Amino acid sequence: MYTSGIENFSELSQANRGPGIDIIEDSAIAVLLLISASGSLTRKTWRDFRPWFLQRFGIPTGEQLANDLFSALRASMLLGPDISRRFVPRPNPVQRHPVNPFLSALFAEEMLSRLGVRTAVSTIVEREAAQNLDAHIVKSGKPGGRLKWISTAAPEGLYARLNAWAASPEGQYALVAPIIPNAASIDYIRRIVLSMNETFDVRDVFPLDLTDYSFSIRDSRVSLLVSEVSKSCGMADKLFEKFRPSETELTAIRDAIRWNSTPYLRIHAARAFLGLTCAHFSNVLCTRDAQLISVDHDTCYFENGDDLRMIFRFVNPESQVFRILCEIAEALSEEDIRAAVATIPNHPACGSSAGAIADYFAKRLRLFRNLCASLCQPEAGPLAVGT
Repeated sequence: MYTSGIENFSELSQANRGPGIDIIEDSAIAVLLLISASGSLTRKTWRDFRPWFLQRFGIPTGEQLANDLFSALRASMLLGPDISRRFVPRPNPVQRHPVNPFLSALFAEEMLSRLGVRTAVSTIVEREAAQNLDAHIVKSGKPGGRLKWISTAAPEGLYARLNAWAASPEGQYALVAPIIPNAASIDYIRRIVLSMNETFDVRDVFPLDLTDYSFSIRDSRVSLLVSEVSKSCGMADKLFEKFRPSETELTAIRDAIRWNSTPYLRIHAARAFLGLTCAHFSNVLCTRDAQLISVDHDTCYFENGDDLRMIFRFVNPESQVFRILCEIAEALSEEDIRAAVATIPNHPACGSSAGAIADYFAKRLRLFRNLCASLCQPEAGPLAVGT
């Protein structure tokens, strides 16, 4: 049985604990995308994969489903139909434990660069220094909470009215990264530069017809969860206003930003290994020369290994996705992990869990390699999925 390498998570102080469970950007979505992109998402694999996936989001099944649906129906009758759409129970908090967000961001950026994924370079600064920076992304938050994207200047137009940015960092420290020139988010390219349907359709990711299944699956709103990969952030539009690729450049950009392109799948696979939230369209940038850049790595979790087991249990071992996973297994060593941890500054914002990170990911890498090797065995068969 794989464990995190931390026997007692309560030893991490509140200052070392990151945000709570993130319902929308859960890495389980990336796991599902990897399985689907490998061509192995069938009725049988979905039947076996579904309980784990729904549990990650606290979506009930069986007797619990009946009880919760009754509660949702009663709430709908009393408060109107819209309330039932928002009815999603709290996820099970036992499965995952958040990592300090400053530590998560710095470690992930170092590790992603070792995996051939371009990323941003973040720095921890004092609150006063952060609010005086120009041309930087600034993230800050109250101790023990999730870091939020803020700005010293409010955006203009519609999003200024709906989503005004804070005027200054909330916490004592902030995580800052320079704005990457000649790059824009996939979300911006999709909405502003291209037509909305050119890069993503939930039916591409989840090819099964949900109407053929039970009411419980339809009610789980799996399509809505998966479609969160196309998450939009209009607040960031002003950062990309100068992004004007030529028609020739757009040809390569179109190929790079599709949800199942090799560069995008490599980001999904790398972030899944690191336990980061899903690489949605607003936290993956694309340059004019069609290079993808993974950003926003401050939300990471200690996992119990089930997420990796799900990937290798259901992925098609003859697919490009599996080859990408094997490249990660071959590219990393435990020395790489400890060297990445060594680059993290001894800063109070990072807490005291850097040593736990090194031990945890060393064990996670061993599990990752073992699972990858098990599918490479001849007895595994040509399509060892759903077993």
